Amino acid sequence: MSHDQFGKIPQSPEMQQQILQAELDTVEENLEVLKQQGHDVSSGMLKGLIKRKENLTAKIATIQYQMDQNKDTVIDFKQMGIDHIFVDESHQFKNLMFNTRHDRVAGLGNSEGSQRALNLLYAIRTIQEQTGKDLGATFLSGKTISNSLTELYLLFKYLHPKELENQDIR
Repeated sequence: MSHDQFGKIPQSPEMQQQILQAELDTVEENLEVLKQQGHDVSSGMLKGLIKRKENLTAKIATIQYQMDQNKDTVIDFKQMGIDHIFVDESHQFKNLMFNTRHDRVAGLGNSEGSQRALNLLYAIRTIQEQTGKDLGATFLSGKTISNSLTELYLLFKYLHPKELENQDIR
């Protein structure tokens, strides 16, 4: 199916909440580190993290509200029984959200990411949760890593989250 058709498949609200909560936890950890550094922190860096925390908190609240309001039985990705995804032209999903303490650094890209990339992350995490392994997706592209190490990190975030966790990379 096309990327646009894939984006129309509803994702599990529980998985959405779980992933966004993990991102929020990382932002809170970064805020704690910045507070410990004290006067060495720029106000722009601090404001950026606080804004990111507010945005993630709002997204989590919206998902919770939708879960409380929607009692309909809509079939989501988790219920479809899909156990592997082949993603052609995977470079179109490289704009995934990520956390950093640094702001306005050349080559980092947009830390907010795109909804298209986030939907793919939800789907891959759903498969990985079902299998208990860092499996479930194959990326195909002629230009996967083109501009920065951020793109490499995001590939690992999709495909090998447990390994990143073992290496204490967040």
